[in-house]
Amino acid sequence: MDGVIIRMVDKKKVIFYGAGEQNLREPFDNIYATDEYEVAYICDKDCLKQGTIIYGVKVISPKELDEYDKLHFFYFVVITARNEKVVKSIRKDLKKLKNAIIMTFHEFFYVERIGEKKKRMALLYIPVTRHCNLNCVRCVYMCPLVKKPVNFNSNDYEKYLAKLHSIIGNTLQSIHLAGGEPLLNPEIERIVGISRKYFKSAEIILITNGILISKMPETLWRNCSENEITVSLSYYGLDLDYNYIAGLMKKFNVKFNIGNEEDYKRKIGKVMERYFPIDLTGLQDGKDSYRRCYTAIFNVLNPDGRIHFCCQSSVSDIFVNYFEKNIPVEYGIDIMEIKSKEELFEYLSHPGRLCDYCMPQEDSDPVPWSISKKEISEWVV
Repeated sequence: MDGVIIRMVDKKKVIFYGAGEQNLREPFDNIYATDEYEVAYICDKDCLKQGTIIYGVKVISPKELDEYDKLHFFYFVVITARNEKVVKSIRKDLKKLKNAIIMTFHEFFYVERIGEKKKRMALLYIPVTRHCNLNCVRCVYMCPLVKKPVNFNSNDYEKYLAKLHSIIGNTLQSIHLAGGEPLLNPEIERIVGISRKYFKSAEIILITNGILISKMPETLWRNCSENEITVSLSYYGLDLDYNYIAGLMKKFNVKFNIGNEEDYKRKIGKVMERYFPIDLTGLQDGKDSYRRCYTAIFNVLNPDGRIHFCCQSSVSDIFVNYFEKNIPVEYGIDIMEIKSKEELFEYLSHPGRLCDYCMPQEDSDPVPWSISKKEISEWVV
């Protein structure tokens, strides 16, 4: 190639501050979906995490971050914590860094336009059931509003995953088996095995509130162990024996974590935010809403076999049917009718009609966790 100069452009370096696994999921999956960034390290104050590897990345100490800062220019430190007080404290600690651009993940996502840089499907959220035994206030998947429980049928599930694999191959980064409460689905054990059958290298996480863990058959936990499924418990401050649950997972060699571990460590009740409040006027700028929507990376496969570009669009019919409001219903795209990867990503990479009604921003008025009263104010501004 005489006379041709090839210029290699380095990827932008990112260091995530905060090694809580639940808080890391969204940042890592968003980075994976692009080709523009490289996660150099994760930084955490917890000495027990320092030196460990999470998502293939080494966890370093704040002192090591100081040393990194002396040798590198123009890199991002992205704060993964979501609690406002924690974020404020971390920003104060990071002021001494001279060469870093310091942002929360939401700020980073918006400023860097991550949602517009997707090159691959990173995360597939699968509500294996559309009902819940907890029904939290402000539930982002609107489970309290579901009039008739819907479970994913395992035969349909296998058909849909086989089709998706034929389209995108084994490139999926993460699968979240959730709900609602996934342990309410009587076929959850088979669903676990099917997930690994088709996506052999993906991280597969079973997300549960923990209420039913002690009542599940041992075969489920053996299945999770054999298929390398992570069980992630969401902490709500419930009266559960968390030590027993951790011991049970250890007994069956199941990878286990408490997702919002900072809440658990402090034994403080979870606060519920309206991450995606609905504006019934429809006067939002849909393109800007899509640009802000960090869960546009959370592509959703519903039990009816339709894929949605975000979680809010996947439950728009639930909101409309319950409150009888005249906002658009997003119907997604039928996975069985998709003919190519290009067709799938053409749909997933653009805003829908609902984006004009959505305000994807950090909520400034979180409320303590409680049971939903099914009032429309929980979801609209």
